[in-house]
Amino acid sequence: MKTKVLYDQGSAIIAEDGIIFQPPHFYGAIDGVSGIYLPNEGPKLFDGRTGGQSASHAISYAFESAEAGESLKDILRRANTMIRELSKTNGLSLQGSELLPSAAFIVVSITSKSINIIQGGDSLAVWLMKDGTIGGTPNRMFTYEDELLNTVAMLMKKNEGDRQKMWEEFRPILTDKRRANTNTAQGGFALINGQPEFENFLQGSVLKREEAALLILFSDGFVPFEWTQNEKSLAEKVVHLYQRGGLNSVLKETRRIAEQKKSLSHEDYAEATAISIEF
Repeated sequence: MKTKVLYDQGSAIIAEDGIIFQPPHFYGAIDGVSGIYLPNEGPKLFDGRTGGQSASHAISYAFESAEAGESLKDILRRANTMIRELSKTNGLSLQGSELLPSAAFIVVSITSKSINIIQGGDSLAVWLMKDGTIGGTPNRMFTYEDELLNTVAMLMKKNEGDRQKMWEEFRPILTDKRRANTNTAQGGFALINGQPEFENFLQGSVLKREEAALLILFSDGFVPFEWTQNEKSLAEKVVHLYQRGGLNSVLKETRRIAEQKKSLSHEDYAEATAISIEF
């Protein structure tokens, strides 16, 4: 196997993405998500880490201590328990998902026969098989995020590009949406945040290792949001760009598109993490 890793902080002030790199068995990309806060306040800290950093660290640590052959679900459960204990220690209710240390993730375990994938939130995977078949994991958060991004664009116009004022109006909207949709049937997606319900919304895929040519795992900032509406189209775009110039080729196109939209966005350039594995 040949692996490559990309990380780009974008315009994020705080780095919250994480990488799982435990060859030859475990790999993954993590997108840490802090509790909702206003720009002029900053995020709540947990022992010096933001919520997003804390959740990313918990997942990374769980994989660092994992044994070969241990199931992905068991490893994720262990990380979830660490996050739950951290939240309880800091007086956070598990019902208030808008404040909990959280993370989206895409993780894989590789054996001699199979590639096992588990995904939560909007961290995704695409793959190319040796017979030319292309596929990927669906973004279960697309409808949820599309509505929120449209709301942000409307509020940015209303507040003439002032992100602080936008967030003051947007925070209660996001609070209600995150609480109603995270790890619930209404949202239909999983974020690891200490809530036991996250297991109900995990997505799993299994590929035959002998048939796989390429696997790319990434956080949402690695690709333009609109590409994630359809996993087959997303996979075709990402694989094509990768074959032209590797992971950097994909990110370059993502940044080009972000440049055109940043005046109506909550950020200029998203933090991005990706790992490619060539078989």
